[in-house]
Amino acid sequence: MFLECNIRVLGGLVSAHILATDSRNRLAPGAYDNQLLNLAKDLGQRFLHAFDTPTGLPYAWINLK
Repeated sequence: MFLECNIRVLGGLVSAHILATDSRNRLAPGAYDNQLLNLAKDLGQRFLHAFDTPTGLPYAWINLK
């Protein structure tokens, strides 16, 4: 489960940020202020706790609170 969240949610946020910052995007100038990148950074920081295990293998389930 953890790997799926990592790939799909975190990867989706980073991909959406890259698309939003593409110079060919159709967003109004100033409409995007790295909100998706900030969400991805916050989620990534929360995911780091999953690797704090005795074996180094991530937990399958974590509490993101």
